Amino acid sequence: MFPGSHHARTCEKGEAKMRRRWGRRGSCFLVGLVLGWGGIAHGTADPRMAGPYDVGVTTIEIIDETRDGRRLLTEIWYPADLEGEKPGEYYAHLLWGNALRDAKPDPSGGPYPLIVFSHGSNAIRLQSVFLTEHLASHGYIVAAPDHPGNTFYDSDDTLTARGAIDRPLDIRVVIDAILEMDEAGTFPVGGIVDETRIGMTGHSYGAYTTLMVCGAKVNVDVARARCADGKDDDCEMVRYAEALFGEGVQWVSLPDPRVDACVPMAPGGYRYFGEEGLSPLLLPHAVMGAKKDTITEYAVETLPIYDAIPAEKSLLTLEHRNHYAFSDILYIRPATGWRCRTFADCHDPDPSHEVIVAIATAFFGLHLGGDPGWAPFLTPAFVAENYRFQATFEVGEP
Repeated sequence: MFPGSHHARTCEKGEAKMRRRWGRRGSCFLVGLVLGWGGIAHGTADPRMAGPYDVGVTTIEIIDETRDGRRLLTEIWYPADLEGEKPGEYYAHLLWGNALRDAKPDPSGGPYPLIVFSHGSNAIRLQSVFLTEHLASHGYIVAAPDHPGNTFYDSDDTLTARGAIDRPLDIRVVIDAILEMDEAGTFPVGGIVDETRIGMTGHSYGAYTTLMVCGAKVNVDVARARCADGKDDDCEMVRYAEALFGEGVQWVSLPDPRVDACVPMAPGGYRYFGEEGLSPLLLPHAVMGAKKDTITEYAVETLPIYDAIPAEKSLLTLEHRNHYAFSDILYIRPATGWRCRTFADCHDPDPSHEVIVAIATAFFGLHLGGDPGWAPFLTPAFVAENYRFQATFEVGEP
């Protein structure tokens, strides 16, 4: 259903394993935008630059016993006290980062909001470290699971098709797990997570996942029609939806009411949503897309999705970039021997990354942090040449 890319990883030392059944949390937390909540680095900072916090990283394993022991290997980034040590995590022996593995958490600015990141199809949880580390440096807990059966190293056509339903459920389980860790005092997030401020972001199939978690609904009848035309992945999606929700089910909706703000990057799946399926999206959205994207095409996917969202929203357009501008793929390409196939001219993604992290940081700072000091960065005047920004909300100039 939703194509994508990328790279691989093995378990790092010191990863925690959590083998238990994560219960569903029944509470719905509603958030007001209140100036001065703790944790967020405030809007006087430049969102293009790293925030005031050092960053720690760890790996945990979450087992969802409600779905046959589905194993969610999850990376967590968090504000940390490095105690004099130098950061420099070498992710999967492929990609250098600016975090320190298993560092001591820094509770000084907490409790911190939680942001969950969902990777693209056939990618992994480490595909966008440039963004996840950056957000953590600005005072967020960031959790990114691998979606089983749809990663670089375990891609499976059946599980990829089922991901249309399983992926949003994965996010729910990860949020459950992080909040239970917070309550139990479990490393590294014990006692430092603000359960009333949760954001969601993702790339490609992960952007579809973001839309589903934020309230969109998918039309199973579209998949039925495509199944009748011989699309096997759509047939599997229909079978799975009917197994879970009953024969003849038309719409599948899997929102998590704990989520308050959404950043889908290069989203796909418009044919399955349509305007009706996107009409329940009432949370603020910062949509991002790339004009030269040939995977989730800008004019076919990103723009129609943005136009159909009825909520407060913004759109960042990368005029001369492709689908993988939202990832770190070019940094790992030499180590893997991959050739740049769809990333136009193998250009350096750094300029794109700067504006992506800036908009995401300012958006979450405004909508999760409630700090209007971030609003001036959510303007066309702030976005450099070769990028285009538009919004439905009014903000001041920088």
